[in-house]
Amino acid sequence: MSSPDAPRRRSSRPPPRSEPPPRLLATVFSRASLAKCVPIALVVGTLLSLVNQGSVLFAGTATGVTWLRVAVNYLVPFCVSSAGFYGARRSRP
Repeated sequence: MSSPDAPRRRSSRPPPRSEPPPRLLATVFSRASLAKCVPIALVVGTLLSLVNQGSVLFAGTATGVTWLRVAVNYLVPFCVSSAGFYGARRSRP
């Protein structure tokens, strides 16, 4: 049995939330999210595509696989920025 002066253990669990977290798809595809995440994806995706596939694109020798890589270059920054947006919304009190 512990003494009354002994320090209490802290729980590693966060306090219970008063409301459920926002729905993922509704948040990611909301107007506010798209207004922030689409421009980020366009800028970063364009830079990635120019760096990674620019020579193939400008030479005119792009294949279907090249265009798939270009699409992924836009999709990845969109997903990353959307995850950040969702995390920020979820952590709001």
